Amino acid sequence: MGTPFYVMAPIPPPGKPDAKSDVFDVTTAQHVRWNELASPDPPRAKQFYAKHFGFEFKDSMPMGAMGTYDFIDHAGLRLGAIMQKPAQSPNAAWLFYFGVQSITAAKAAIEMGGGSVVNGPHQVPGGDWVVIAADPQGAAFGVVGSQGASA
Repeated sequence: MGTPFYVMAPIPPPGKPDAKSDVFDVTTAQHVRWNELASPDPPRAKQFYAKHFGFEFKDSMPMGAMGTYDFIDHAGLRLGAIMQKPAQSPNAAWLFYFGVQSITAAKAAIEMGGGSVVNGPHQVPGGDWVVIAADPQGAAFGVVGSQGASA
C-alpha cells in the first residue's frame, strides 16, 4: 500500500501576487518546521519524490538497526527526511512537526487538551527537542523547539 499525501497550491493574498507560502518555516513557531516520511520502501520513495517534486537527497544519517535517515532538500532548504517505516508502525505515513517556543509547554498543552504523547520529549541532532503526539481523535503530529520552561 502506498503512502497518502496531498499537494496544495497556495493562493497569494490580494495585492501580493508574488507572495510565497509561509506554511513551512524553520524558525517560526506555529509553522511546519520538519516533514518526515516513514516508508516501507525508502529507495522507491526517494525516486518518486525526486522525479515528481524535485527533492534532493544529499545527506543521510545512520540510525543503526533502523537504517538511514535520508535528508530531503528542495530549493536550498532542508525540509525533512525519509526513513524506513518501523515494523511496529501499522502504516506508512508523513509526520509533520510544528515549531513551538517551548517543548515543555507544548507537551503540557497537548496533554491538557486531551491529546497523548507517543514519544518524547527527546533531544535531536542540532539541539532541538521533539515530541511525537496524537490529537484526541488519534491524528499523529510532532512538535519541535527548544526545551524551554513550562507555561
